[in-house]
Parts: sequence; C-alpha cells; structure tokens
Amino acid sequence: MPKLNEVLRPRPGLLVIRQTRLEPTVKTLAGLGITGMVAWFEYTTNITSHLFVEGLHWAARFVPLAFLLLILLFGLALIFSGILQLIQPVEHHFDNRNKSYLRNNKMIARFDEIEDFFIRRRTSSSGEGGGHRTWYQLYLVLRSRKPIKLMATNSADRAFELKEEMISAIGLKPGHDGEESTEKSYLSWTTPEWLKWIVLLSISLFMVSWLNGFFDLGLLPENWNFWFFGIIFAGWVLMFSADLFGKITRTTSKSDVYEIRNESQLSNKIKVISIIISVLTLAIGLYLYFSSENKKKEKPVNTNYIIGEISLLNELFSFSSEKWIEEENEYISAGISGGKYVVKLKETFGSGTFRASNPVTYCTECDLKMDTSKIRGEGLTGYGLYFGGQQVGMSFLINERGQYALREFRGDSVFYNKSGDFEFSPHINQGNGNNLLKLEYKGDHVVLFANNEQLETISINPSFRISRVGLVVDTISKSSTKKVFEVQFDNLRYFRPKK
Repeated sequence: MPKLNEVLRPRPGLLVIRQTRLEPTVKTLAGLGITGMVAWFEYTTNITSHLFVEGLHWAARFVPLAFLLLILLFGLALIFSGILQLIQPVEHHFDNRNKSYLRNNKMIARFDEIEDFFIRRRTSSSGEGGGHRTWYQLYLVLRSRKPIKLMATNSADRAFELKEEMISAIGLKPGHDGEESTEKSYLSWTTPEWLKWIVLLSISLFMVSWLNGFFDLGLLPENWNFWFFGIIFAGWVLMFSADLFGKITRTTSKSDVYEIRNESQLSNKIKVISIIISVLTLAIGLYLYFSSENKKKEKPVNTNYIIGEISLLNELFSFSSEKWIEEENEYISAGISGGKYVVKLKETFGSGTFRASNPVTYCTECDLKMDTSKIRGEGLTGYGLYFGGQQVGMSFLINERGQYALREFRGDSVFYNKSGDFEFSPHINQGNGNNLLKLEYKGDHVVLFANNEQLETISINPSFRISRVGLVVDTISKSSTKKVFEVQFDNLRYFRPKK
C-alpha cells in the first residue's frame, strides 16, 4: 500500500515525518475533476444565464448559484492546496535537541506543552459497491486540550507506527500526566451539543421551504425568505465545517481498547444529510426556475393562467456569439454590444428589412418575449419580434408613434391586424425609450402584448409554423430625412407555458 508519509532521521535527536507526493497529487486531481464537472455542467446547460432571466424569483437565483459556487470553491481550494504541497511537501520536525515541534520549519509547540497524541478514524463512501474508504488522522494534543492536526495515513498499523515514533522522539511515557487510576484513560472526539441543534434547525427549515415551494402551500410570507435561506445556508456551511467545532476530551474505560474511535453519530449523519440537501437544493432550484417567471404581477388577459414554463430559448446577449449575425458595412451596423443586440441603419440604408433569427423547437402553443429600446432616429421604421421560418414569417412591429402591427414577411406589406395598417395604442411608449413586447402563439391565432397590456388577438393560418425566432427592423418607406436609425434588443425569450 502506498504511504502518505515517510519517516526520516537526518541526525540523532531529530525525527522528520515528511508528506509524500501521493496525497497532494490525488488532491490536485480531485480538484481538477470537480472544477471540470462544474465547467462541463455550465457548458451543457448554460445555467448561469438562466439564473438571470427577467422576473426570476431571487430564491431561484440564490440557491443553485450558491450550490455551484460552493462546489467550485471547494474544487479550487483542493487544486491550490495540492499544488502548494507538491511544490513544498509538509514536514513535521520533532527536535529533541531544542525540545520543540516544528511544521515546515515553523515553531508550533514545545515538548513540555504536549500532553498526548490522538488518532481519529475517518470514513467516507467510496461509491464502489457500497464500500467505504477509511483513513486515520493524527492529532497532537496540548495540555490546554487544544488539538493540532498533524498528518493522515491510510492504515491503522501505520497510524500507530507514526504515533509511537512521535512518542519516542518526545520522550512521553504511559502515565506521563501523573494520573493514577485503576481505570485506563483514553482520548475521544466530542462534538458540541449546539451544533446538533443548528443542523436539525437548518434541515427542518429547508424541508419546510422545499415542501412549501414545491406544492405551493403558501405557508411562508415572502419577506421571510431571506431569513429562511440565510439560516439554511449557514447550517449547510456549519455541517461541512463540523470538524472545526469538535474537541478532544479525556474519558475513562475499564476495557483495554484501541484509541482509534469511530466517528460520532453526528458526523455520519452530516454526510448523509449533505447528500440529501445537495440533491434537494438542486431540485428546488430547478423547480423555482421553471415555475417563477410568471408568478409576478403580470396577468394575461383572456388567456389561461400560467403557473410554470419550459424555456426553449433564453438569449441575454451577454457576449458575442456565432449564432447571431455580426454585420458592418456602408448601409448597416448590427451585432452584440454592451449586453444588447444593437441595430444601426445608416443614412445610406434606404428602405428594406433587417432580420436576425435562430432556429427553435416547434410547439403548438408558445410565448415569445423581448425588450426593445429605440435609441435615435425618426420616421415610420418599425422594429420588434420576428417568428416563423427562414422564408416565410411574421413580424410584430412597433414604432416611435406608439403604433403596432403584425406584418407578414414576404417582401410586401401584408398586415394581419384589424386595421390593415399600423394602429395606435396608449400602452406603447412613444419616442425613444423601452417597450416590453410579448406574443402568445396559439396555433390558429396570436395575442399581442406591449408592456404587459393586451393589444389585439389576430387570427392566422393554422398551417403556420414557428421554426425560427428573433428580431427585425423594417423601414416601411425610405426616410426623406436620411438620418441614422438605431434600436437595441435584449432578453429574447421563447418558452412553452404550463397551464
């Protein structure tokens, strides 16, 4: 069996226990594996962008993000610690000449301050056939009962061998503490009682909040969420750092037993609970993500109430992507800039249409949303949502006059709204400014919204299919002023509502 530590005696009276490169190598590889899995999960799911969609409940952002950050920080800590130990392996010096214990040439304690050595058995699930990995942690115990963590080893015999080497180097003898008793004294690991209650409290609150969110019971006022998740998060951190709060105590026993003690029941429970909490945390985070978008104040008119959704496209335009057109010529400038998709029609553009779209999965009933903001320009230029196919599609347009239209994309001016042209609505912000556009596709009709207010329900051909969604800028006629027209788009979402 490979050894985690090697024993050296460079000179008489000096015992050196040096860490081999096995443990830091394993630690570094484990850290790389953890960070790699986090990176792979982010790459395949793009979860971080999903956590910042418009209208998402704060708890749905906090829980999965905290979960991922903790895992990522743990992996990075393993990598950093492993690399440092590979560069400089940990060395424990027991110098009988100077009567002192040093770690990496740093003075830790004098021999007369040392009371004893303690061995603690640690176990963790290996995941191989339900087995467990066992290792042994050695502690140095000062007369103040303060434990100092020394080294770890992978066998009980090796742990006792190292302990005897250190006892011999220091000159400790049985009964050195001066106690005379018919009962033999042993050291044991004790976990504080308050930690148990905090763990139980955090688990109870987590289960209550999870059940409340999953079944929509309405048990918790919204202003309690911060405290609930704060306590849960704190309890989670305490469970992972439970070893920091334990202490070594002296007990007596009439039986002659090994000093290697089983872990406390709390420590074993912590491992099981940590797995449960991790799974449930991910579950509640995903549930909140898929269910929270439409739990805000928006109430669609003449539509079924949406209690959840399945996102098919969520584009935040956070960074440049090959999926979206990047164009720069004498007529137009278009592309992602500053977290938005910006379209700039130059003075030489004339009349015509600019369209950028991406393929999506077809569904019989889907919703489409996007934030629009006109920066500058004037005239009858329309801008807004595009949906349909590569050759045939429709545009939900608005303009600076507070007008809207549903126009077929065939190169001509076929309007589907009742007026047969652009129609004014007081719900559309005029001039420069922001407008939130939403379209509900129902198969044989669509419902148009602006700034959470319904504009019109329009019948369409039942054979019409959505295979692409995106944005569009449409100059109805050539501007006589020949001025630059600029508009930006953000938060393009295409999703299937759950009724």
